Amino acid sequence: MKCYGAHRLYSLSVDFILLPILGALLLSFLSVFQKIYIGAYLWRVEAYLFPAFYGSIAGGLVGVWSGRLRKALKRQVKLQKHYLDLFENASDLIQSVTLDGSILYVNRAWKETLGYRDDEVAQLNVFDILAPADRDGCRQRIEMLIQGEELSPIEVSFQCKNGSAVLLEGNISLRYEDNRPHSVRGIFRNISERKQAELKIHQLAYYDTLTGLPNRILLQDRLIHAIADARRFSHFLAVMFIDLDQFKKVNDTLGHSVGDLLLKDAARRLRICLRENDTAARLGGDEFIVILSGFKQLSNVPHIAQKILDALSQPYLVADRELVISASIGISVYPQDGENAEILMRNADMAMYAAKYERGNGYCFFSEEMNRNATRQLELEEQLRHALIENQFEVYYQPQIDWGTQTVTGVEALVRWNQKQGGMITPEVFIPVVEETGQIVALGEWVLRRACQQVGDMQRALSTPLRLSVNLSGRQFDDSLLVNKVEKALRETNFPPELLELEITESILMENADSARDTLQKLNALGIKLAIDDFGTGYSSLNYLNTFPLDRLKIDKSFLVDVMHDDNHAAIVATIISMADTLDLSVIAEGVETMEQVSFLSDLGCKAMQGFLFSGPVPQKELCALLRTGAPFRS
Repeated sequence: MKCYGAHRLYSLSVDFILLPILGALLLSFLSVFQKIYIGAYLWRVEAYLFPAFYGSIAGGLVGVWSGRLRKALKRQVKLQKHYLDLFENASDLIQSVTLDGSILYVNRAWKETLGYRDDEVAQLNVFDILAPADRDGCRQRIEMLIQGEELSPIEVSFQCKNGSAVLLEGNISLRYEDNRPHSVRGIFRNISERKQAELKIHQLAYYDTLTGLPNRILLQDRLIHAIADARRFSHFLAVMFIDLDQFKKVNDTLGHSVGDLLLKDAARRLRICLRENDTAARLGGDEFIVILSGFKQLSNVPHIAQKILDALSQPYLVADRELVISASIGISVYPQDGENAEILMRNADMAMYAAKYERGNGYCFFSEEMNRNATRQLELEEQLRHALIENQFEVYYQPQIDWGTQTVTGVEALVRWNQKQGGMITPEVFIPVVEETGQIVALGEWVLRRACQQVGDMQRALSTPLRLSVNLSGRQFDDSLLVNKVEKALRETNFPPELLELEITESILMENADSARDTLQKLNALGIKLAIDDFGTGYSSLNYLNTFPLDRLKIDKSFLVDVMHDDNHAAIVATIISMADTLDLSVIAEGVETMEQVSFLSDLGCKAMQGFLFSGPVPQKELCALLRTGAPFRS
């Protein structure tokens, strides 16, 4: 306080005593100097008195002004120090960067949070320390600022010097110099801890604390959304209600801590069995719910149910004990078993009790009919696994005739399943199953090899060239070893490549046109003929007909059913035949059953035909007899 008072007194003496005296002396001197210059009397008092008086007044005014100026400058310096202190000690991260990202200055919180020293900051560019995913967005925001747009707060991740990431939230604004954008200011707050806290709260609110699976609240929300998607895209949706068998006994005998460990392991196994877009949730106790969404066919649901049962029934190693439990699964399906979440859950629960009633370790569909079908399908799959090994399949052949010469020019190979106990099973029953399970690849390879062998034997025995047509499924066509397998079958059976015709549907070709073209070209290089099966039911594009190395089009039998009474079908058949002729492709009609159809096709120039009018599919021996007699017609 003493120092402050002395300093203040000194300032007053300078401003209000010294400056008026100096002003009076200066003005008096100038006055005398002027009078000397003009020759006035120097001894008169007024020559000094009045200038001194006015000079003292002027000096006093100057003193007052200089004092106020000094005080203003001191306040300005003090204010600058205050703002610098606020800037440096602010808890928020403050930065100023050029428009291209070079850092101009940052505050202490910025440096301490990101871990950079003063000498390192000047070498940084802000875009280099932004998370890669945020860089483009930040550049766009700067451009938007320059264009005058108002921006909402932003969340960005900065990378610290040690490599860790910090999540920041804040605003940026432009700084102008000479009315031109000069730099970008940014004020950010570290929200990493807040986000972690929010995540923890969300986890506690929507997830089971023991298993980490979604709880009842989140399950309900996801099921409602899954039903909406299923309704919108016309997909099926399945709800599985899972209850662990004998779990109460584990809790009662070994304690809840052991039971909890078992539940955690069961939840882990459940996750592994599902796709990313499926949901597994824990309702409480030993009850779980699974939502399976996005199915166009329900044939996958029994597989997943069995997969879950197998996974949950494996031994558990808990607290140095090996425990074995099973599960019961009830399944309801949208839309036939319910159109809202509550009904689907209730019906799945009812189906689960039905499965548990059957001694557990099984699944049951809410619909009895679906349950029978699913059981039948699984039985069929199990039988199919042994069918190839036990040689239960047989190749049948349907003749293809030339109406002009009325002779058999080729045959189409068709597989039949002669089950030991169930008799002959038609392809309509088992082909979808082998397609779904992937067994079609092995079965298709067997059919190709067997047909080449049998038809080759007939050709040599009858000295008659015979074209062999074999269908390729989508899974076979996607097999990267297809060309090698075909080449191997031809070589080992000594079958002429030019007499083999492989049939592919339009949809298979167009699913991946580039790879399909490459595969067809490789097959064509072997000398094999290529045909489009069921032509007219798919894309029917002239563009792909020109692109792919094709030899023949096969008119689908659906167009011949009412060809004599349906003008549209008649026009389609005529167009296909004309198109094939224009593109120098041969054409064959399948499903010919009446002489009226024969006459119609013959008049249009289609001589190659196939159908029950001539012969249905027959085994090798019957085909040999038919070829020997030369009679392709049925009596």
